[in-house]
Amino acid sequence: MDRREIEQLAGQGRVEAQCEFGPAALLRYTVASREQLVPLAAEFSDAEIRVYVNTFDAADLAGTERVGLETQQPIGDGRSLRLVLEKDFQCLADRPDEDDTHAYDNPLARHTCAAHDDAG
Repeated sequence: MDRREIEQLAGQGRVEAQCEFGPAALLRYTVASREQLVPLAAEFSDAEIRVYVNTFDAADLAGTERVGLETQQPIGDGRSLRLVLEKDFQCLADRPDEDDTHAYDNPLARHTCAAHDDAG
């Protein structure tokens, strides 16, 4: 999630978006904060993925350098779904079709620049 989305999640408690696969094919997704015992939980129904984030963890993501959250959600028959929610970092290589204006500063960019500065 980019900086705007993380701030919206922490402040308003909800981020919504959608992805079109064609004229009649739409996938909606929502990330919402709520009080719960686990850091992340997910549901899928009616062409919508809903990811729920523990309220404390949503605020922690917005207010600290914490990079993300991860958990395993049991789905039955001894299987589990791996859930990961991470901050979106700026790309280290130029990608002409990607706008990372609202992405977080990439911590690896400092190391890359420092290595080039030392060599010159």
